[in-house]
Order: sequence, then C-alpha cells, then structure tokens
Amino acid sequence: MQDASEAFLAKEIFWFEEPLPPTTSHSYNHDPHAERKYLEYVKDCLDRNQVDKHKARSFVQGLRVCGKEGEKLIEHLKKKVIK
Repeated sequence: MQDASEAFLAKEIFWFEEPLPPTTSHSYNHDPHAERKYLEYVKDCLDRNQVDKHKARSFVQGLRVCGKEGEKLIEHLKKKVIK
C-alpha cells in the first residue's frame, strides 16, 4: 500500500509560461448532404431488418432534422418497430 501511494505522489509540477492554444475549434463545417446520408443509412438498416426497438428510438432522434422524409420514417418506425 505504501509503494502505491508513493508512486502517485507528485514529484514535480510543470506549467507553461505562455498561454496554451485552444483545444477545440470554434468553427463548425456542416455537410449539406448529411441529412440525405442519414436517411439512406436508416432506410438501409430497415431494408436489412437490422432495426430493433432501441435502435429505432435512436433513429427517431436523428430523423427529426431530416424534413418531411424524416417525419415519414419516424411515423413508420413508431408504427412498425417501436409500437
């Protein structure tokens, strides 16, 4: 126990003299085809019968931003898979 506690004690502390660069980017690049790709992905999963109740609920969240076609798929999922 003593060896473990000594191994985790700080021996040195380092700090930077100048500010660190930002770790995240403040810009966001939106793929204009993202909704279409997601719709195709969901349809493909449905065609291959790879959608269970839990996956369907997740799909519903993503389909909410996919316009009228997304709404149609949401209704289909609610009627056929989620019940």
